[in-house]
Amino acid sequence: MRKNVTDKPVTLSGVVTAARWDKGEQVTSVTISATDEQEYLVENTSKGRELLELIHEQVQVVGVVKKNSEGKKIICVDRYTVIKEYESEPKNSIFTV
Repeated sequence: MRKNVTDKPVTLSGVVTAARWDKGEQVTSVTISATDEQEYLVENTSKGRELLELIHEQVQVVGVVKKNSEGKKIICVDRYTVIKEYESEPKNSIFTV
């Protein structure tokens, strides 16, 4: 049984990490290791499954957070954005390689 942490959508930023694998060693579940130093299991929804392709990517996700019976935080992702912090080549760099 799930208990609501909040019914309002929250925004989290963090890195997508593998949480579970099947017998063929394919990732079947991911978590968000968030900047608030918490880990959020991503619920297995259509948007949540899209994150399976983004392991090790930094993302910002929006969704509702709940706790499962074990007290673990689960986020039901409504939408997400991949965060690109740095450009591959700065436009006005004074450094040369």
